[in-house]
Amino acid sequence: MRLVSVETDRGPRGGLLAGDRVHPLAAIDPALPGDLTAVVRQWPRWRERLLAIDAAGLGPGTPLEEVKLAIPFEPARILGTGGNYAEHLGEMRAAPAASAPSAFLKLPGTGQGPGEPLALRDEDRFVDYEGELAMVVGFPARNLDPEEASACIAGLMLANDVSARDVPTPHITLAKGHPGFSPLGPWLVSADELDLGAVSFTVEVNGEPRQRATTATMTHTFAEILASYSRAVPLEPGDVVLTGTPGGVGISQKPPSYLRPGDEIVVSSPQLGRLRTPVVAA
Repeated sequence: MRLVSVETDRGPRGGLLAGDRVHPLAAIDPALPGDLTAVVRQWPRWRERLLAIDAAGLGPGTPLEEVKLAIPFEPARILGTGGNYAEHLGEMRAAPAASAPSAFLKLPGTGQGPGEPLALRDEDRFVDYEGELAMVVGFPARNLDPEEASACIAGLMLANDVSARDVPTPHITLAKGHPGFSPLGPWLVSADELDLGAVSFTVEVNGEPRQRATTATMTHTFAEILASYSRAVPLEPGDVVLTGTPGGVGISQKPPSYLRPGDEIVVSSPQLGRLRTPVVAA
């Protein structure tokens, strides 16, 4: 199941993407909230109803190319995970991965949708991309073991954990907290459609391949990350957890390649779609 949000004159409205056609949630079932944010934050209530929808009986829908996609939903919170791919730790000359995942917070207002521009100021001279997979929490997650945590995952999205490299590491929240520094999308793919151990993604900058990874090479799995964080803080439906970036970020290029107005970053996955972010001058 692929769930999207579409820009309308009444604000973003949720939809089900079946093939290349978008079907509004409110038209599918009047009981469903029209806002996908409300659906995700009440995932335990709506999940079974959504999974029971028969795509064959939905009617013609609207072609995907005729709608403007918005951020799939507004996350309640965004947590990041540092150092979850060995190759990235190596290129950053960082210490080996710890036995437990390392978390950081991304500030409210950093989220934005597919195709939305990343606006850089003149002083933003060391801004870098980090293609990632975003895990969406679907059920309350508290004091979990990894064996329990998988059942709390609603699904996955693509993400770009944009980072200002000139901000010192101790201030990582500030380095990743500018508006627009968390592109998410293009849609939410429910966990029942995915083999979470075999999701792959790539990152291109201006058409040049930069990053490539599969979940099989993650140091900590989705379930291990979610379980670890749930033992520190209660996680709720609608929380988003970024799961780390692989090697190939801009600072590691020779010479380093930071983002400039006119650039375009594309994070793509055969399972999760294509997240495009153009870079513009603020």
